[in-house]
Amino acid sequence: MDLLRAKGGSKYSTHRRASEDEKAVLDLRQRGCNRFEIANQLKQKANDFTKSPSGV
Repeated sequence: MDLLRAKGGSKYSTHRRASEDEKAVLDLRQRGCNRFEIANQLKQKANDFTKSPSGV
């Protein structure tokens, strides 16, 4: 029986966006888009799972 708690949570690299997505987010921020608009545009561009507005 191990008394120490197991390491929890996910790895940092598994939930990172691709570098081109990060660049797109920064570009949209420079244009004045808020997180909801950014999440909506990323969702339209990608067919797979995208981050929620709170994750942008």
